[in-house]
Amino acid sequence: MASVRHMGIFPWCVNEEISYFKGTDIAEYAVPMWWRVKRWSLETTYTIFAGFADPPVSETYSSSNVLNIPSVYQSETDLITAGSLPSTTIKIPSDFTFAFVLQGFLLDAGLVLGPNFAFSADAQDMEGISTSGQYGQRGSLSVSYCGLEFIAPLKLDAPDFETLYDLTNMDATLMATEYWPYDPGDGKGPIYDSATGEQLRGFPS
Repeated sequence: MASVRHMGIFPWCVNEEISYFKGTDIAEYAVPMWWRVKRWSLETTYTIFAGFADPPVSETYSSSNVLNIPSVYQSETDLITAGSLPSTTIKIPSDFTFAFVLQGFLLDAGLVLGPNFAFSADAQDMEGISTSGQYGQRGSLSVSYCGLEFIAPLKLDAPDFETLYDLTNMDATLMATEYWPYDPGDGKGPIYDSATGEQLRGFPS
C-alpha cells in the first residue's frame, strides 16, 4: 500500500460537460470520492407512474442499498493498477457503477459515480435521471462523505414524454459508510479511520 502516495489525480480524464463538479470543485469533492470511499449506503424514495396499467397507477416506494466498490478493487493500490489495465485484460469503467433494484416494479437499476451522479433503470421505456439532466427536476440527491455534504438536483436526461414507466419523483441520500485506511505499513497505523474517514496521522515523509 505504501506505493500509493498522491491522491490528486484520477486514472481517467474528467468530462466537465457531464460532471456535477466543475473547476476547483473537482479536486475538493471528486478526488476524495474516488480515492477515499470504499463503501456507500443509498436510501431512495421514489414514485413511478405506470401509464400502461388499467387503470393507470402511481406508487411510491422506499429502498435501502449497500453499494460496494467493485470486487476487482481489493486494496488502495488497485484503484490505480486495476483502473489502468488494458481493456483487453479487464474492462473497468471510468466511473463506479453500482447496481440495485427499484422495488415495486422490480427493475434492475444502477447509480453511476465518479464524479457524475446518474440513475438508470433497465427499462426501455423509462427515462434516466441525473445531476447532469437538462429537463424537469424530479427530486434531489443528498451526499455525505469525508466531512463533505451537499445537495444536488436530480433532473430527467430526456424530454418528458408518455412512456410505460414514468419516474415522477426521486429523492435519494448517499452516505459513505467505510473508507480506505491507507496504512503505509510503517508500524504506526493507518492514515485514515476506516469507519469515519477522519485523518488519524500525516503521511510518512
